[in-house]
Amino acid sequence: MEQAIRVESPSGPLPGPPAIRPPMPPPVPREALGEPSEPPRWEMVEQELPSRWAAPSATSPTAAAASPAPPSALNWQLVVPPVAESPTQPPAARPEIASAPTWEPILPGEEITSADVAREVEAEEAARQQAVAELEPEPPDLDDVKVMSMSRGITVNRKLYPDVSLTIPNGFKRDPKHFLSLSFDGTNQVRRAEFIGCRGSSSCPDIEFNAELALLQTKLLSLELLYTVANVVPDNNNPESWTFQQLGFRVAANLTPTIGIAFGGESQATIDIYAPVDTSGAQLKGRTLYLVASTAIPLAIRQNSPILILSLGVGNGYYGFDGSNASDSQWGPFGSIAYAFNNRISIAAEYSGYAFSAGVSIRPFEQLPLTASLFVTDFLGNFPSGIENSCPNGSCSPRALGRLTFSF
Repeated sequence: MEQAIRVESPSGPLPGPPAIRPPMPPPVPREALGEPSEPPRWEMVEQELPSRWAAPSATSPTAAAASPAPPSALNWQLVVPPVAESPTQPPAARPEIASAPTWEPILPGEEITSADVAREVEAEEAARQQAVAELEPEPPDLDDVKVMSMSRGITVNRKLYPDVSLTIPNGFKRDPKHFLSLSFDGTNQVRRAEFIGCRGSSSCPDIEFNAELALLQTKLLSLELLYTVANVVPDNNNPESWTFQQLGFRVAANLTPTIGIAFGGESQATIDIYAPVDTSGAQLKGRTLYLVASTAIPLAIRQNSPILILSLGVGNGYYGFDGSNASDSQWGPFGSIAYAFNNRISIAAEYSGYAFSAGVSIRPFEQLPLTASLFVTDFLGNFPSGIENSCPNGSCSPRALGRLTFSF
Protein backbone atom coordinates (compact mmCIF):
# COMPACT_ATOMS: atom_id res chain seq x y z
CA MET A 1 0.00 0.00 0.00
CA GLU A 2 1.39 3.38 -1.01
CA GLN A 3 1.64 6.24 1.50
CA ALA A 4 1.29 9.99 0.77
CA ILE A 5 3.73 12.23 2.62
CA ARG A 6 3.43 16.03 2.69
CA VAL A 7 6.82 17.72 2.91
CA GLU A 8 6.89 21.12 4.62
CA SER A 9 9.58 23.76 4.98
CA PRO A 10 10.04 26.17 7.91
CA SER A 11 8.04 28.78 5.97
CA GLY A 12 5.15 26.49 5.19
CA PRO A 13 4.08 23.61 2.95
CA LEU A 14 5.87 23.20 -0.35
CA PRO A 15 3.86 23.66 -3.50
CA GLY A 16 2.75 20.73 -5.51
CA PRO A 17 1.01 17.43 -4.80
CA PRO A 18 2.12 15.29 -1.88
CA ALA A 19 5.12 13.00 -2.49
CA ILE A 20 4.33 9.34 -2.93
CA ARG A 21 6.78 6.88 -1.21
CA PRO A 22 6.53 3.22 -2.19
CA PRO A 23 6.09 0.68 0.63
CA MET A 24 9.29 -0.68 2.29
CA PRO A 25 9.98 -4.43 1.75
CA PRO A 26 9.99 -6.57 4.89
CA PRO A 27 13.47 -6.98 6.45
CA VAL A 28 15.40 -10.19 5.68
CA PRO A 29 16.59 -12.06 8.81
CA ARG A 30 20.35 -12.02 9.36
CA GLU A 31 20.30 -15.79 9.78
CA ALA A 32 19.16 -16.22 6.20
CA LEU A 33 21.91 -13.96 4.86
CA GLY A 34 24.70 -15.64 6.84
CA GLU A 35 25.79 -12.29 8.30
CA PRO A 36 26.94 -11.55 11.85
CA SER A 37 24.13 -11.57 14.37
CA GLU A 38 25.13 -8.12 15.69
CA PRO A 39 27.11 -5.19 14.35
CA PRO A 40 30.93 -5.23 14.69
CA ARG A 41 32.43 -3.46 17.67
CA TRP A 42 35.84 -2.11 18.65
CA GLU A 43 37.78 -3.65 21.55
CA MET A 44 41.09 -2.53 23.02
CA VAL A 45 43.96 -5.01 22.46
CA GLU A 46 46.27 -5.65 25.42
CA GLN A 47 48.52 -8.25 23.80
CA GLU A 48 51.80 -7.54 22.02
CA LEU A 49 51.18 -5.44 18.95
CA PRO A 50 51.82 -7.01 15.55
CA SER A 51 53.45 -5.21 12.67
CA ARG A 52 52.01 -1.79 12.06
CA TRP A 53 52.06 -2.41 8.35
CA ALA A 54 50.12 -5.66 8.47
CA ALA A 55 47.82 -5.89 5.47
CA PRO A 56 44.22 -4.94 6.31
CA SER A 57 41.55 -7.54 5.79
CA ALA A 58 38.63 -7.14 3.47
CA THR A 59 36.32 -5.80 6.16
CA SER A 60 33.12 -4.32 4.90
CA PRO A 61 33.47 -0.50 4.41
CA THR A 62 29.93 -0.08 5.63
CA ALA A 63 30.66 -1.95 8.87
CA ALA A 64 33.84 0.06 9.39
CA ALA A 65 32.03 3.32 8.77
CA ALA A 66 29.28 2.38 11.19
CA SER A 67 31.79 2.01 14.02
CA PRO A 68 33.49 4.95 15.68
CA ALA A 69 37.10 5.58 14.67
CA PRO A 70 39.65 4.40 17.28
CA PRO A 71 41.53 7.09 19.22
CA SER A 72 45.06 7.76 17.95
CA ALA A 73 46.65 7.16 21.35
CA LEU A 74 45.40 3.57 21.80
CA ASN A 75 45.50 0.33 19.84
CA TRP A 76 42.19 -1.16 18.84
CA GLN A 77 41.08 -4.42 17.26
CA LEU A 78 38.02 -4.89 15.12
CA VAL A 79 36.01 -7.83 16.50
CA VAL A 80 33.36 -9.28 14.21
CA PRO A 81 30.70 -11.30 16.05
CA PRO A 82 30.22 -14.91 14.97
CA VAL A 83 27.63 -15.71 12.36
CA ALA A 84 24.39 -16.88 13.88
CA GLU A 85 23.53 -20.42 12.98
CA SER A 86 20.51 -20.96 10.81
CA PRO A 87 18.53 -24.17 10.80
CA THR A 88 18.06 -23.80 7.03
CA GLN A 89 21.79 -23.44 6.38
CA PRO A 90 23.85 -26.66 6.41
CA PRO A 91 27.11 -26.58 8.47
CA ALA A 92 29.30 -27.08 5.40
CA ALA A 93 27.86 -23.94 3.76
CA ARG A 94 28.30 -21.62 6.74
CA PRO A 95 30.82 -18.88 5.95
CA GLU A 96 34.03 -18.69 7.96
CA ILE A 97 35.29 -15.33 9.13
CA ALA A 98 39.02 -14.75 8.85
CA SER A 99 41.10 -13.42 11.71
CA ALA A 100 40.46 -9.72 12.22
CA PRO A 101 43.30 -7.25 11.64
CA THR A 102 44.89 -5.18 14.35
CA TRP A 103 45.00 -1.46 13.69
CA GLU A 104 47.79 0.75 14.94
CA PRO A 105 47.94 4.47 14.25
CA ILE A 106 50.97 6.03 12.60
CA LEU A 107 52.25 9.05 14.44
CA PRO A 108 52.48 12.35 12.56
CA GLY A 109 55.69 12.56 10.59
CA GLU A 110 56.50 8.87 10.98
CA GLU A 111 57.56 7.04 7.82
CA ILE A 112 57.81 3.31 7.06
CA THR A 113 60.82 2.46 4.91
CA SER A 114 61.93 -0.74 3.20
CA ALA A 115 64.58 -1.14 5.90
CA ASP A 116 61.84 -1.21 8.53
CA VAL A 117 60.05 -3.91 6.57
CA ALA A 118 63.26 -5.94 6.23
CA ARG A 119 63.93 -5.75 9.97
CA GLU A 120 60.41 -6.84 10.74
CA VAL A 121 60.69 -9.80 8.36
CA GLU A 122 64.02 -10.83 9.89
CA ALA A 123 62.57 -10.63 13.40
CA GLU A 124 59.60 -12.78 12.43
CA GLU A 125 61.88 -15.36 10.76
CA ALA A 126 64.13 -15.48 13.82
CA ALA A 127 61.09 -16.05 16.03
CA ARG A 128 59.90 -18.84 13.74
CA GLN A 129 63.28 -20.57 13.77
CA GLN A 130 63.43 -20.34 17.56
CA ALA A 131 59.98 -21.91 17.85
CA VAL A 132 61.04 -24.76 15.53
CA ALA A 133 64.23 -25.31 17.53
CA GLU A 134 62.25 -25.59 20.75
CA LEU A 135 60.02 -28.27 19.22
CA GLU A 136 62.85 -30.32 17.67
CA PRO A 137 65.28 -32.10 20.07
CA GLU A 138 68.93 -31.19 19.81
CA PRO A 139 71.16 -33.84 18.16
CA PRO A 140 73.16 -35.92 20.65
CA ASP A 141 76.70 -34.83 21.40
CA LEU A 142 79.69 -37.16 21.38
CA ASP A 143 80.20 -36.31 25.04
CA ASP A 144 76.78 -37.80 25.83
CA VAL A 145 77.78 -41.34 24.75
CA LYS A 146 77.99 -43.85 27.61
CA VAL A 147 79.45 -47.31 27.05
CA MET A 148 79.03 -50.31 29.37
CA SER A 149 79.76 -54.03 29.20
CA MET A 150 77.47 -56.95 28.45
CA SER A 151 79.48 -60.19 28.55
CA ARG A 152 81.86 -59.97 25.55
CA GLY A 153 79.70 -57.24 24.01
CA ILE A 154 78.87 -53.66 24.99
CA THR A 155 75.93 -51.32 25.31
CA VAL A 156 75.94 -47.77 23.96
CA ASN A 157 73.50 -45.50 25.79
CA ARG A 158 71.80 -48.65 27.14
CA LYS A 159 71.40 -50.11 23.65
CA LEU A 160 72.93 -53.55 23.10
CA TYR A 161 75.75 -53.90 20.55
CA PRO A 162 77.47 -57.10 19.29
CA ASP A 163 80.62 -58.66 20.78
CA VAL A 164 83.84 -56.66 20.68
CA SER A 165 86.04 -59.68 21.55
CA LEU A 166 85.64 -63.44 21.89
CA THR A 167 88.08 -64.89 24.42
CA ILE A 168 89.20 -61.82 26.37
CA PRO A 169 87.09 -59.53 28.60
CA ASN A 170 86.68 -55.77 28.22
CA GLY A 171 87.10 -53.19 30.96
CA PHE A 172 83.67 -51.53 31.06
CA LYS A 173 81.24 -51.64 33.97
CA ARG A 174 78.35 -54.05 33.43
CA ASP A 175 75.11 -52.51 32.21
CA PRO A 176 72.46 -52.87 34.96
CA LYS A 177 69.75 -53.27 32.33
CA HIS A 178 70.59 -57.01 32.18
CA PHE A 179 71.53 -58.95 35.31
CA LEU A 180 72.47 -62.30 33.71
CA SER A 181 74.26 -63.45 30.55
CA LEU A 182 74.43 -67.07 29.38
CA SER A 183 76.75 -68.23 26.62
CA PHE A 184 78.03 -71.32 24.85
CA ASP A 185 81.58 -71.23 23.48
CA GLY A 186 82.74 -73.86 21.03
CA THR A 187 85.55 -74.88 18.71
CA ASN A 188 85.82 -77.47 15.98
CA GLN A 189 89.29 -78.51 17.13
CA VAL A 190 91.29 -77.95 20.29
CA ARG A 191 94.92 -77.08 19.87
CA ARG A 192 96.54 -79.32 22.46
CA ALA A 193 97.02 -82.88 21.31
CA GLU A 194 97.57 -83.90 24.92
CA PHE A 195 94.49 -82.05 26.18
CA ILE A 196 92.81 -84.17 28.83
CA GLY A 197 89.73 -84.96 26.77
CA CYS A 198 91.50 -85.55 23.47
CA ARG A 199 94.19 -88.13 24.09
CA GLY A 200 94.22 -90.69 21.34
CA SER A 201 91.96 -88.61 19.09
CA SER A 202 92.95 -86.80 15.92
CA SER A 203 89.91 -84.52 16.08
CA CYS A 204 88.62 -83.00 19.29
CA PRO A 205 85.81 -80.42 19.30
CA ASP A 206 84.90 -78.77 22.57
CA ILE A 207 81.96 -76.84 24.05
CA GLU A 208 82.03 -74.68 27.16
CA PHE A 209 79.19 -73.04 29.07
CA ASN A 210 79.50 -69.67 30.84
CA ALA A 211 77.17 -67.71 33.10
CA GLU A 212 77.80 -64.15 34.28
CA LEU A 213 75.57 -63.02 37.14
CA ALA A 214 75.53 -59.43 38.43
CA LEU A 215 75.86 -59.54 42.22
CA LEU A 216 76.28 -55.80 42.77
CA GLN A 217 75.39 -52.82 40.61
CA THR A 218 76.11 -49.26 41.73
CA LYS A 219 76.58 -46.01 39.89
CA LEU A 220 80.35 -46.43 40.10
CA LEU A 221 81.07 -50.15 39.71
CA SER A 222 79.71 -53.65 39.12
CA LEU A 223 80.57 -57.06 40.61
CA GLU A 224 79.87 -60.28 38.72
CA LEU A 225 80.02 -63.96 39.60
CA LEU A 226 81.42 -66.13 36.79
CA TYR A 227 80.34 -69.74 36.45
CA THR A 228 82.02 -72.04 33.93
CA VAL A 229 81.34 -75.62 32.84
CA ALA A 230 84.39 -76.67 30.90
CA ASN A 231 83.11 -80.06 29.80
CA VAL A 232 79.53 -79.73 28.56
CA VAL A 233 79.48 -82.94 26.47
CA PRO A 234 81.25 -86.25 27.13
CA ASP A 235 84.68 -86.80 25.56
CA ASN A 236 87.10 -89.68 25.00
CA ASN A 237 88.58 -89.48 28.47
CA ASN A 238 85.53 -88.41 30.51
CA PRO A 239 82.15 -90.05 29.80
CA GLU A 240 80.38 -87.64 32.13
CA SER A 241 78.83 -84.41 30.87
CA TRP A 242 78.54 -81.05 32.62
CA THR A 243 81.82 -81.49 34.51
CA PHE A 244 84.74 -79.23 35.45
CA GLN A 245 82.46 -76.63 37.04
CA GLN A 246 84.39 -73.59 38.22
CA LEU A 247 83.77 -70.15 39.71
CA GLY A 248 85.36 -66.78 39.08
CA PHE A 249 84.67 -63.07 39.53
CA ARG A 250 84.88 -59.74 37.74
CA VAL A 251 84.73 -56.22 39.20
CA ALA A 252 84.66 -53.22 36.85
CA ALA A 253 84.19 -49.45 36.96
CA ASN A 254 83.83 -46.70 34.39
CA LEU A 255 86.35 -43.89 34.91
CA THR A 256 84.53 -41.81 32.30
CA PRO A 257 81.46 -42.58 30.16
CA THR A 258 83.77 -44.14 27.54
CA ILE A 259 86.72 -45.47 29.59
CA GLY A 260 86.52 -48.47 31.90
CA ILE A 261 88.83 -50.68 33.92
CA ALA A 262 88.22 -54.22 35.22
CA PHE A 263 89.95 -56.77 37.44
CA GLY A 264 88.93 -60.40 37.42
CA GLY A 265 89.77 -64.00 38.05
CA GLU A 266 88.61 -67.03 36.09
CA SER A 267 88.42 -70.63 37.33
CA GLN A 268 89.46 -69.58 40.81
CA ALA A 269 87.47 -72.34 42.57
CA THR A 270 86.24 -75.80 41.56
CA ILE A 271 82.81 -76.98 42.69
CA ASP A 272 82.79 -80.58 41.44
CA ILE A 273 84.96 -83.67 41.92
CA TYR A 274 87.07 -83.00 38.89
CA ALA A 275 90.18 -80.89 39.36
CA PRO A 276 90.49 -77.75 37.22
CA VAL A 277 92.77 -77.97 34.23
CA ASP A 278 95.96 -76.10 35.10
CA THR A 279 97.20 -75.66 31.55
CA SER A 280 95.53 -73.90 28.65
CA GLY A 281 93.66 -75.85 26.06
CA ALA A 282 90.61 -75.62 23.81
CA GLN A 283 88.13 -73.10 25.17
CA LEU A 284 89.13 -73.81 28.74
CA LYS A 285 91.49 -71.13 30.04
CA GLY A 286 92.35 -72.64 33.38
CA ARG A 287 93.04 -70.47 36.41
CA THR A 288 93.75 -66.83 35.48
CA LEU A 289 93.94 -63.34 36.94
CA TYR A 290 93.80 -60.24 34.76
CA LEU A 291 93.62 -56.45 34.71
CA VAL A 292 92.20 -54.77 31.59
CA ALA A 293 91.31 -51.23 30.47
CA SER A 294 89.03 -50.33 27.57
CA THR A 295 88.13 -47.15 25.74
CA ALA A 296 85.34 -46.40 23.27
CA ILE A 297 85.63 -43.86 20.47
CA PRO A 298 82.26 -42.81 18.99
CA LEU A 299 82.55 -42.05 15.29
CA ALA A 300 79.20 -40.34 14.71
CA ILE A 301 76.35 -38.74 16.66
CA ARG A 302 73.38 -40.44 15.02
CA GLN A 303 71.35 -43.24 16.54
CA ASN A 304 73.00 -46.69 16.37
CA SER A 305 76.19 -44.93 15.36
CA PRO A 306 79.50 -46.71 14.60
CA ILE A 307 82.00 -46.98 17.43
CA LEU A 308 85.60 -48.14 17.86
CA ILE A 309 86.60 -50.17 20.94
CA LEU A 310 90.18 -50.67 22.14
CA SER A 311 91.18 -52.95 25.04
CA LEU A 312 94.59 -53.61 26.57
CA GLY A 313 95.40 -55.76 29.58
CA VAL A 314 97.80 -58.06 31.36
CA GLY A 315 97.16 -61.46 32.91
CA ASN A 316 98.67 -64.77 33.96
CA GLY A 317 97.89 -68.36 33.04
CA TYR A 318 96.11 -68.39 29.70
CA TYR A 319 96.98 -64.74 29.08
CA GLY A 320 100.67 -65.36 29.93
CA PHE A 321 101.02 -68.41 27.68
CA ASP A 322 104.65 -68.72 26.50
CA GLY A 323 104.08 -71.16 23.66
CA SER A 324 104.45 -74.31 25.69
CA ASN A 325 102.97 -73.75 29.12
CA ALA A 326 100.71 -71.49 31.16
CA SER A 327 100.98 -71.05 34.91
CA ASP A 328 100.14 -68.65 37.72
CA SER A 329 103.65 -67.20 37.60
CA GLN A 330 103.60 -66.39 33.91
CA TRP A 331 102.19 -62.98 33.02
CA GLY A 332 101.76 -61.50 29.61
CA PRO A 333 99.87 -58.81 27.63
CA PHE A 334 96.66 -59.21 25.71
CA GLY A 335 94.43 -56.85 23.75
CA SER A 336 91.75 -56.37 21.15
CA ILE A 337 90.40 -53.87 18.65
CA ALA A 338 86.82 -53.86 17.38
CA TYR A 339 84.73 -51.75 15.04
CA ALA A 340 80.94 -51.83 15.39
CA PHE A 341 79.23 -50.58 12.23
CA ASN A 342 76.02 -50.18 14.23
CA ASN A 343 74.13 -52.07 16.92
CA ARG A 344 73.73 -55.12 14.67
CA ILE A 345 77.17 -56.05 13.33
CA SER A 346 80.81 -55.68 14.36
CA ILE A 347 84.25 -57.00 13.41
CA ALA A 348 87.11 -57.60 15.82
CA ALA A 349 90.68 -58.88 16.14
CA GLU A 350 92.34 -59.96 19.38
CA TYR A 351 95.50 -61.35 20.85
CA SER A 352 94.77 -63.41 23.94
CA GLY A 353 98.31 -64.43 24.81
CA TYR A 354 97.34 -67.89 23.58
CA ALA A 355 96.52 -67.01 19.96
CA PHE A 356 95.63 -64.39 17.39
CA SER A 357 91.95 -64.44 16.41
CA ALA A 358 89.65 -62.38 14.20
CA GLY A 359 86.02 -62.56 13.26
CA VAL A 360 82.57 -61.07 13.04
CA SER A 361 79.70 -60.69 15.52
CA ILE A 362 76.04 -60.06 14.76
CA ARG A 363 72.75 -59.43 16.54
CA PRO A 364 70.20 -61.03 14.20
CA PHE A 365 67.13 -59.61 15.99
CA GLU A 366 66.68 -55.97 16.97
CA GLN A 367 64.46 -56.59 19.99
CA LEU A 368 66.05 -59.84 21.19
CA PRO A 369 69.27 -59.70 23.34
CA LEU A 370 70.89 -62.51 21.35
CA THR A 371 74.43 -62.26 19.96
CA ALA A 372 76.25 -64.72 17.68
CA SER A 373 79.98 -64.55 16.93
CA LEU A 374 82.26 -66.55 14.64
CA PHE A 375 86.05 -66.15 14.79
CA VAL A 376 89.02 -67.84 13.16
CA THR A 377 92.20 -68.48 15.16
CA ASP A 378 95.70 -69.82 14.40
CA PHE A 379 95.30 -68.50 10.84
CA LEU A 380 98.88 -67.15 11.01
CA GLY A 381 100.33 -70.65 11.25
CA ASN A 382 103.07 -71.01 13.85
CA PHE A 383 103.09 -67.30 14.66
CA PRO A 384 103.90 -66.12 17.25
CA SER A 385 106.94 -68.30 17.61
CA GLY A 386 106.61 -71.12 20.10
CA ILE A 387 102.93 -71.99 19.71
CA GLU A 388 103.85 -74.92 17.46
CA ASN A 389 104.78 -76.79 20.64
CA SER A 390 101.09 -76.89 21.57
CA CYS A 391 99.77 -77.89 18.13
CA PRO A 392 99.41 -81.47 16.85
CA ASN A 393 102.51 -82.59 14.92
CA GLY A 394 104.16 -79.22 15.61
CA SER A 395 102.06 -77.38 12.99
CA CYS A 396 99.20 -74.98 13.81
CA SER A 397 96.35 -74.60 11.32
CA PRO A 398 93.23 -72.42 11.28
CA ARG A 399 90.50 -73.34 13.75
CA ALA A 400 86.98 -72.00 14.16
CA LEU A 401 85.74 -70.45 17.40
CA GLY A 402 82.10 -69.63 18.05
CA ARG A 403 80.04 -67.99 20.77
CA LEU A 404 76.29 -67.65 21.31
CA THR A 405 75.13 -65.29 24.08
CA PHE A 406 71.73 -64.42 25.51
CA SER A 407 71.21 -61.80 28.23
CA PHE A 408 68.36 -61.39 30.68
